[in-house]
Amino acid sequence: MILADNYYRDTHSGKGVIAGTFNSIRASKFPTRLNFAVFIALTDVATSGTVTLEIRNEQTPRKIELPPWNIQAPQDRQAIIEIGGNLRAIPFESPGTYEVAVLWNAMEISSRRLTLTPLSQEKK
Repeated sequence: MILADNYYRDTHSGKGVIAGTFNSIRASKFPTRLNFAVFIALTDVATSGTVTLEIRNEQTPRKIELPPWNIQAPQDRQAIIEIGGNLRAIPFESPGTYEVAVLWNAMEISSRRLTLTPLSQEKK
């Protein structure tokens, strides 16, 4: 899984384009709403299923569940299934460490940490 500023699929080449990868974000205020992209590559998919994302705050039990992607199993288990999308206005209550988790049929298969920090106020 990769977190980035933007993701799109090039219509001419069919390639996924990931721009501005990161593992931390600075926000001017909290609570805040952030836009970012996620790219996931799945392999060895034996059956059709559902991929969902959860964003969890490691300091509090609050979690955000995002809408699912329905995945059809390929005929060849060696095939790589690429999923990507831009997430808009995702709410974050406070600075801290968050975890972005990938769930396959409600079972966690991967996760990535995301650190949110406030922008420092520079003195003039």
